Amino acid sequence: MSSALRKPLSGDQKHYLGLTSIVCQAPLSIQHPLLQGGYFMTLGDGGSSLFCYRQSDSVPFAYTVHVPSEDDLNAQAPAELLRWVQHATSTWHPPIPELVTAIDLTSVIVRGYYDKEPLTRVREGRLWLIGDAAHPMAPPRG
Repeated sequence: MSSALRKPLSGDQKHYLGLTSIVCQAPLSIQHPLLQGGYFMTLGDGGSSLFCYRQSDSVPFAYTVHVPSEDDLNAQAPAELLRWVQHATSTWHPPIPELVTAIDLTSVIVRGYYDKEPLTRVREGRLWLIGDAAHPMAPPRG
């Protein structure tokens, strides 16, 4: 989606999908049946979701919500975003409340979801767009 060569070749613009993730990391080692396979996803109210995976010393995750613009969340300080995620997931099943209370505040980032129009060509001279540079859809739509 962020290929330096795609825009000059195609001229297309990215289109916001109405979804933005608050991406965080909980620096803890946790054993829970939902993480036995390494990762899980949970759906919440209003189309929200949480996807997380286990690493040896932490659990990175993304809390995804519908918002009119990625900028709506980017304008908030990490501490505000953290409080929002904690409040929104406080009644969710274990181990989610434990994970969100252990978030490392320095790991909080915001990432919007976008797609693009399908390309009408992927080649210009010796330049070829392949892989993600040629793919028009964001991961949840692909």
